[in-house]
Amino acid sequence: MAEAHAQRGSEAELRSLLLQVAKGDQDALQRVFLLHSGALMRFFFRLGRSGDRADDLVQNTFLNLWRYRSAYRGQGSPKGYLYRVALNEWRRSQQQEAKMESAWDDSIDQAEPSATPGDVAVHREVAASIRNALD
Repeated sequence: MAEAHAQRGSEAELRSLLLQVAKGDQDALQRVFLLHSGALMRFFFRLGRSGDRADDLVQNTFLNLWRYRSAYRGQGSPKGYLYRVALNEWRRSQQQEAKMESAWDDSIDQAEPSATPGDVAVHREVAASIRNALD
């Protein structure tokens, strides 16, 4: 019972903080970050992101919370809202990565006509190494 009450208090606190953020309170945004950035990092890790990529996604999630702060109305679960913003950021990053991979694939397919199969293989290896380094 006490655990459920603490969880509700946490939801109430998050709702209050997000409403303050919606009004332009940067201190409230910092408080949300301090309270929830670790959980969001774990969330992004579970979605298969490395440390640097997960950190970027957390930062972008909070930038989006601030950028679109007026969209928050205080309805529904505030934690659900926070994770919806995070999931949307993850989806955006997935789409961006897919576009980058498509561009890499297009560049491979458009190799010079004089390129030998060995040249194409080397080009693909280099492209794969760069993609892996970026992940």
